[in-house]
Amino acid sequence: MDVMPKLRAVIGEGLDLETPVEPCGFRVVLDKEGIRLYIGDMTPRNNLYIPGDRLNKLAQYLKGKGAVRMDVIRKNEANPGTFEDYARASNISSAYSNYVAAVLSRGGFVKIVKEQGKAATVELIG
Repeated sequence: MDVMPKLRAVIGEGLDLETPVEPCGFRVVLDKEGIRLYIGDMTPRNNLYIPGDRLNKLAQYLKGKGAVRMDVIRKNEANPGTFEDYARASNISSAYSNYVAAVLSRGGFVKIVKEQGKAATVELIG
């Protein structure tokens, strides 16, 4: 699964998004090989680069799993089996799966279902 071509078409030069569960605005900017998430201001200390192949793996992880619980609690360890748990195992820094899910949702790859409180699930479409 290659998510970058569709993300390029949807996001273009850059796009402001919001995390789905605990609303937090951020900007996503694409380059040839991945995305850069800017949380807060557009300075190097407030950004995270995620290569396209890692985004592909995150989307692929959801294949055949149905709804996977998101884990948006900022702590040292993610709850086992959550999207956050897999993201951390894939070397995505702590608490960024919420941002990645928003990007993949905007690209039409996943559906996010908000539940009561701070709970949500993410599911691959198709």
